[in-house]
Amino acid sequence: MIVEKINEVKLNKIRQYPTNSWRASMVGHPCERYLIYERTRWQDKKLHNIDLQYIFDLGNEIEDITLKDLKEAGFNIIQQQRDFSDLNLNLTGHIDGLIEIDGQYYPLEIKSCSEFIFNSINTYEDLKNSKKTWIRNYPVQLNLYLYFTNKEKGVLLFKNKQTGQYKEIWINFDWDLVDDVIKKVKRLNEYLKNNQLPERINDASLCVDCAYNHICLPDILQEGQVDISEEDNLKQLLQRWEELKVYADEFKKIDEEIKGIGKAMSKDITIIGNWVLKREIREYETKPQPPKKIKSVIVKIEKLNES
Repeated sequence: MIVEKINEVKLNKIRQYPTNSWRASMVGHPCERYLIYERTRWQDKKLHNIDLQYIFDLGNEIEDITLKDLKEAGFNIIQQQRDFSDLNLNLTGHIDGLIEIDGQYYPLEIKSCSEFIFNSINTYEDLKNSKKTWIRNYPVQLNLYLYFTNKEKGVLLFKNKQTGQYKEIWINFDWDLVDDVIKKVKRLNEYLKNNQLPERINDASLCVDCAYNHICLPDILQEGQVDISEEDNLKQLLQRWEELKVYADEFKKIDEEIKGIGKAMSKDITIIGNWVLKREIREYETKPQPPKKIKSVIVKIEKLNES
């Protein structure tokens, strides 16, 4: 009874809103086609699930807790959630606040993360080179706040969601990064003006979880960038593959059979129904002398988000 009521409130929060500008929190996304869809097809975006809504709400709660901790520690935080904009670029953002240290004010952005992520990021380079798209966007976001506020330095304050501990990463204004973002936004504005779509990114791992893949993937199939198969036997194997994860022996047998089919496919990416087979060829040398080069074909199975 209690949980159902809470879930009902969470579900009512899940909706899409029009995007009328390029937001600092979004322009670091590597796929320009995705960003155009955010402006032009936002109403067709797949809604996130209740699990993600809980995570979003937790992030907001952690931000409030962090601001409380900062104030209790004697820090003065001003201009919380202040909006900024560059009207020429139609680029906007709102900052978590400016933190006062030794009489100077610095842009502050608060982020919460898992313990694994918390332990893996310690420097600006760790953020820029992260395998996680959303982490790579953090330095873009803060650098744009430095751009908006004409500041030379700002801080990302991370909170470990498991332990509650904090970690700060200070960032010096990166003009090269901001210049690239400005050029990117100008390209996006031209695409909007001319009602065009950018080239899609060559990264299937992003496409699999993209909230617009139901719009974009049909175009990929038409252009022959991936194989699509209607082989009934393979479809049945994939369905059974999902059902039998808890039954190790039969799961292993079917998993090997699917991957054997995947290895023989002519393309590195095969879409069948709501499934994606991704084939990767790895090469390594044996240690005995003289060394021999061995090629290994790896097949990964993923499931596309459903509309």
